[in-house]
Amino acid sequence: MICAGEASLWLVEESRATAVLGGSGPACGFWLALRKRGTVEARRVACQRAIQYSQRLAQPVSEEDQMPGLLSRILPRELTFFDLFTSQAENVHHAARLLAELFENYTDVANRVQAIKELEHQGDTIIHDLMTRLNQTFITPIDREDIHALSSKIDDVLDLVDAAASRLVIYRVDRIRPQTVQLARIVPQATEQMLAAVRALEKQNDILRYCREMTRVEKEADRICRLLIAELFEEETHPVEIIKWKEIIEVLEASTDKVEDVANVLEAVALKSS
Repeated sequence: MICAGEASLWLVEESRATAVLGGSGPACGFWLALRKRGTVEARRVACQRAIQYSQRLAQPVSEEDQMPGLLSRILPRELTFFDLFTSQAENVHHAARLLAELFENYTDVANRVQAIKELEHQGDTIIHDLMTRLNQTFITPIDREDIHALSSKIDDVLDLVDAAASRLVIYRVDRIRPQTVQLARIVPQATEQMLAAVRALEKQNDILRYCREMTRVEKEADRICRLLIAELFEEETHPVEIIKWKEIIEVLEASTDKVEDVANVLEAVALKSS
């Protein structure tokens, strides 16, 4: 509870904020938005923050410290989300490489599948940390819905990489169909481009180029998937083997579909910032 004396002090601060910010500009817009938060205490915090942001406006910003768009001049530099996105994408790419290596050298299957499962658990921890940070952060470097969508789509890729690996154990696959190795190798190619795009997110460098490459790789995976399923029905006579391998092939291809979903979110973020 704020007493009358304290209320008079923040009223002085409120007048100061209005005088400092003038009647226009991004900081003033931010200040007016914060003033709509009704309580006395909230308005006192609002005017203090608005003055701080106006002071940042007056300071020169180096090129390497700029965030995309006008927000870079009024918001505190926030690397946490970008760091978490990068950690998440690195984790996915690591799992995808392990999956491709497993298809190339099908030995010690249970332990290597478990290693991918552990990376999937690490991914769950990262997305939990990111969502916690999102709930605790008042101002975010990109739109809140984009942060949630991007993190969720990246996690979807990891879930399908883990699903493809797990099916090798669940279905007791004793040997790899040679034709599927090519498709397994496509997955880390896609996640490599995804990782590059996520690393470029903060400075908005070449994101659209990486997104186009992610889409190209997905289309190649789709083409290979169709060929593999056609060969499967042509060459395999055992119904159970057809069912098992059709699903494994489709899950591998679906992981690249999810990479394309990540590209779609990144493209939307880039267009908003352009």
